[in-house]
Amino acid sequence: MLDPAYAEVIRRRLEVPLSEGPDKVTTLEEAVRRLVKPGSVLHLGTAHARANVHVRELVRQWWGKTPGSTIATVGLGSPWTALVHGRLVRRMITTFLGEGYPFPVPSPLIGKAVLEGRLEVQNWSMLTFPLRLLAGAMGVPFLPTRSLLGSSMEEDNSRQGDFQVADDPFGGEGRIGYARALVPDLSLLHAWAADRAGNTIIAPPMNENLYGAMAARGGAIVTVEKVVSSEFIRRHAPLVKLPGQYVAAVVEAPLGAHPGGMYGMDVPQFEGYAEDLEWILEMRKAFRKAETAEAWIKEWMLDVPTQDHYLAKLGYAKIMEVKGRADTDAWVSELESLSEGLPAEPGYNATEMMVVAASRMLAEKARAHRYRTFLAGVGNSNLAAWLAAYQLKQAGVDIELMAEAGMVGYLPRPGEPFVFSFRNFPSSKMLTDIFHVMGI
Repeated sequence: MLDPAYAEVIRRRLEVPLSEGPDKVTTLEEAVRRLVKPGSVLHLGTAHARANVHVRELVRQWWGKTPGSTIATVGLGSPWTALVHGRLVRRMITTFLGEGYPFPVPSPLIGKAVLEGRLEVQNWSMLTFPLRLLAGAMGVPFLPTRSLLGSSMEEDNSRQGDFQVADDPFGGEGRIGYARALVPDLSLLHAWAADRAGNTIIAPPMNENLYGAMAARGGAIVTVEKVVSSEFIRRHAPLVKLPGQYVAAVVEAPLGAHPGGMYGMDVPQFEGYAEDLEWILEMRKAFRKAETAEAWIKEWMLDVPTQDHYLAKLGYAKIMEVKGRADTDAWVSELESLSEGLPAEPGYNATEMMVVAASRMLAEKARAHRYRTFLAGVGNSNLAAWLAAYQLKQAGVDIELMAEAGMVGYLPRPGEPFVFSFRNFPSSKMLTDIFHVMGI
């Protein structure tokens, strides 16, 4: 039998603490003021949730100044357009500029900034953007790819010294592209939870993953829905995607992704919330013109000093609405309400016929070539892929839908045609990232 004195020593030495590590919790105002420098390269993360609460703070602290910063992000649209309209960013490294919901359109304010020479844009594909961040995280000068070859992006980025093409050094056929490592100064992320030391839980799908935070010289400012104990982190270790050593500051900011959403992953402690679609449409309309955009920026950014004030302005009813819409079966009741607007007489318009015709062609090609996956695009092509997938499944053909953000094998729920709709996450067979969908 173990000596009681030894047993007590072992218990004390090996006891798992409730919380441990350095305390990095602070306010967002303090974190941005201390860590974000003028002229820096900022990575705005889109791993599952967009860093919307960060952008509101950047606007508040930078408005009326010209920090000359570079923003690196997978895609930029409203409300992030405020950074461009306010002349707070000089250069963009991205794969998409414009409004994404309910269908992609250019942003007049961003286009104006480019035409006037106020904004420089470097375009990358959705595969090569995270590839550059991965190279930065690995500490290598570049990573190889076959993406971009023969495109205008190859030409443009080669001229800027960030992409090169050469023969396969191992004697294989064809030429290989080399994407230069992208190393931001700081990464800004919103996540589900972190302990006070910064060990962070992020829900899939993870889009460009956490390579931006791992590559950044100054690490990441991570806002979270809630700060939790280290014991909670250990119990949910499979969900921890960013270790604390990459995190410079932790900020608690409930609903920090709004008007975007957060997928709760069926974790009881995580109360998910859906995208605020009506709010997004109102914002999109406001950002069509400079005058209405500035009024919106003043109302929802400049005059709202903290996230607590933002939530108070949203109001209890709106918060409960987006949380209720995050329920897995919320689409059933929503479809009932939408059905009231459908025409009583059967029929179709030209757009609907186009989608149906395209879906039939996709189904024929899938059968002829024995395709097993559809990479669903945006807009009408997305609807055509969805319809074709259901037709093929009904006929006994094994086909899986994928979306580049990291959705694999999902079954689209009716009533919301957006390609990255949160309501399709629970019906996915796999939630992963861009590399798994587009690069492997």
